[in-house]
Amino acid sequence: MVRRPGRPKIAHLERLRELFQHDWSARTIARFWRASRVINGLDGNDALLAAVQRCTRPNGTINVAAFEREADRAIMQWVHDHPDHEDEA
Repeated sequence: MVRRPGRPKIAHLERLRELFQHDWSARTIARFWRASRVINGLDGNDALLAAVQRCTRPNGTINVAAFEREADRAIMQWVHDHPDHEDEA
């Protein structure tokens, strides 16, 4: 069996692309994907859902810049809460 060229496809990322292909650019999808992985990885799925709700505008669209700030806050909070791990980075 011959492997397909290129990076392996990530099912969740492909689904995001399908959902938002007409509304978001590839860069915006990548920014949202990165932020969602950070929040979910550090704080779990409940925190991810809460962050999406906080960053959803009244018209139902997601403010991706605000969502990225939520991810940055999650990183800073994790660093603050785990000072012994700073040297590992």
